[in-house]
Amino acid sequence: MFKQLEIEKQKRASVVLERMKSLREKHNHLENVTLLVHLKLPRSYLARAEVALNEVQTLYKKEQYPASEEKLKEVEVYLAKAENATAPVLNRYRDTNQIARWKRWATETIEESRKKTSTASSLSKPIRNCCFTKMGLVEKLSGWLGSERLVGQAASKRQCNA
Repeated sequence: MFKQLEIEKQKRASVVLERMKSLREKHNHLENVTLLVHLKLPRSYLARAEVALNEVQTLYKKEQYPASEEKLKEVEVYLAKAENATAPVLNRYRDTNQIARWKRWATETIEESRKKTSTASSLSKPIRNCCFTKMGLVEKLSGWLGSERLVGQAASKRQCNA
């Protein structure tokens, strides 16, 4: 009887550990994606999931497997909410029509800058690229990370200092 209980305990421990690892990988992937495209709502769900995952790890170490399993359900809910909030934004980055529209807007911005001899800025989040355009001449800042507001401020400063 004792041996059966020990085997059951080991099975539960193994299941909890595998689910915990799997959910941690999913969490890390979603975190990387939401950082790339600056999504706030999914990041709040990810923060809650991370706290819950840490609680699962603590419960696991204390061999409280039933409580760990319940907490894993909570993690799954938060990760599902983060995924659901992220999906529409990611779909825009996969949509060839949307990408073509963005490229057209960038070209139009450069042309308008050339015609009006003005300064403009444009962003390409997927490739982390920021461009400043003055009189149609493009200056690229590759590997750029930041908010759109900061880009606008930098463009304004360049225009004022130019």
